[in-house]
Amino acid sequence: MRREIHIRTPENVEFGFRLAGLFSRALAAAIDYALVALLAGLLITALGFAAIILGLSVPGIGTFASAGAIALLVLGLFLLLFGYFLFFELLWNGQTPGKRAVGIRVVKDRGEAIGFADALVRNLLRMADIIPGFYGVGALSSVLSETNKRLGDFAAGTVVVVLEAQGAPEEGSERGERHNSLAEDALLAARIRKEITPEETELVRDVWARRGSLDAAGRARVLARVARHLRERFALPDMPFLSDEQLLRDVLDVVRSERSPAARQR
Repeated sequence: MRREIHIRTPENVEFGFRLAGLFSRALAAAIDYALVALLAGLLITALGFAAIILGLSVPGIGTFASAGAIALLVLGLFLLLFGYFLFFELLWNGQTPGKRAVGIRVVKDRGEAIGFADALVRNLLRMADIIPGFYGVGALSSVLSETNKRLGDFAAGTVVVVLEAQGAPEEGSERGERHNSLAEDALLAARIRKEITPEETELVRDVWARRGSLDAAGRARVLARVARHLRERFALPDMPFLSDEQLLRDVLDVVRSERSPAARQR
């Protein structure tokens, strides 16, 4: 059954997100655990070879080498199991390779990007969710929860949502969009890239991606609210010619580029 959640951001903008279902989450988990198994196999092979070589190189150390390899293997598998999900969810903003392949992402209950504590808590409780088999408790919790949450999500205050296809701005796709007034000011562009928060970046991306699904009045209202926040947040100079929609596009262009073309020419 398709479920949605409505989230109001700190900037007072409300979005509807489609929650990831049990099948998509299970598919993402299967992909991730297949990769974990592959990495575990490589770890076992490497430690096995290391123990054999050490045993042959140093007479009488074979037993100790084997015991050391087993201890390192246990530690390595533990770190791999928990570190894999923690590492990728922090690196890829709530996504693992499996989640990225399926098109889902972990976010906080208010739609913000997850942090270290959130990722740590939800992944520490993964062991409880997988009882008694492949996410038995987690699957039951997800089905019974109105927001498709497993135990780790409840503890961390997170949800898993379906990613909408985000239409990245294409140069010249609309009137006047070839020119970026923010990018031509190298200092202003650099300040925006430095000071904008991940939450604000996600907000702008979400508004840009969803603007086409809003009616004219709702689109104008949401764009105006976010644009006003950006103008006040970065103390932008008065640009009467710059529409609210163009401002969001220009900010996205600035954030996405490591160095703007205008800056490279100076």
